[in-house]
Amino acid sequence: MNPVLIANIVTCVFAFIGFIYGMLRFFRPRKAVYAQMITLAVGYGMSFIKKRRKLFYCGTFALLTLASIYHGIFNMLVQSEYKYLGFILPALTYIPVVYYQVNGHKSKSV
Repeated sequence: MNPVLIANIVTCVFAFIGFIYGMLRFFRPRKAVYAQMITLAVGYGMSFIKKRRKLFYCGTFALLTLASIYHGIFNMLVQSEYKYLGFILPALTYIPVVYYQVNGHKSKSV
């Protein structure tokens, strides 16, 4: 086994463990996964716009708008008759992020 294959296996295992941990935290009371998703999105966005100084003002505004809209959609769904969709929304957002992280690390490693 070469080191790249071992690194890919370790990355996939840790990503899967992180996914399971995130899903367990999702079903634990008083742990807001939607707030973690907002933090994750704003953190990735800030690291992106930090490298590209021309995008600083409009990127910061876009990230704050994204956080506000995501939070608002979550709150409206939870308080409506579609509350289960509101509870599933953070999990549905979490899955593509984990998928991107796993595939992003694979393509960079090979």
